Amino acid sequence: MELKHEGERYEISPWQLMWDDENYYLIGFDHKARYIKHFRVDKMLDIQMCDHEREGEETFEKSMPEPIRKKYLACMTERRRR
Repeated sequence: MELKHEGERYEISPWQLMWDDENYYLIGFDHKARYIKHFRVDKMLDIQMCDHEREGEETFEKSMPEPIRKKYLACMTERRRR
């Protein structure tokens, strides 16, 4: 796998896990960039937990587009029916 940004590490506050187009994505607040990003879970390497406070709640709530929220909720509703 070819790493983006020369393998730079990201510090992310996770806010949501989504399933889309046969892949899981982590939606989270990037501490360095100071905005919400998404990351494909199967492409993550060397994941580590830290003890920092989670950040970005207000940014997440303001930036989560309505279609994505609806798609996420529809996915979760379908799973509960199974």
